[in-house]
Amino acid sequence: MQRYYFTVNFLPKQANLALLTGRCISIMHGFILKHNIEGMGVTFPAWSDSSIGNVIAFVHKDMEVLNNLKEQAYFVDMQDCGFFKISQISTVPDSCQEVRFIRNQSVAKIFQVKVGED
Repeated sequence: MQRYYFTVNFLPKQANLALLTGRCISIMHGFILKHNIEGMGVTFPAWSDSSIGNVIAFVHKDMEVLNNLKEQAYFVDMQDCGFFKISQISTVPDSCQEVRFIRNQSVAKIFQVKVGED
């Protein structure tokens, strides 16, 4: 199956990478829930032992879905302000290995800690 992707590079040198990454993922979650999208992937091309990296990429089999995600106000505004550089949509190379992690929400809910609890 052919897949496509675009990257979001965080440009500020002193950026809170975890915060920016979390916000991008939050925008993606809102988008996929609103439009009932399935099969959206996220990757961290600059991930290392010491950092999540300054790049996040979104992957999907439909270029139009990715284009609509790119057009979300947060991404457009952050690019216009010079905080993000967003790439064009490209084809995932055939040589790119795929690793899939699926989060089990039911397990995550078992271990949620409520605010104010010790």
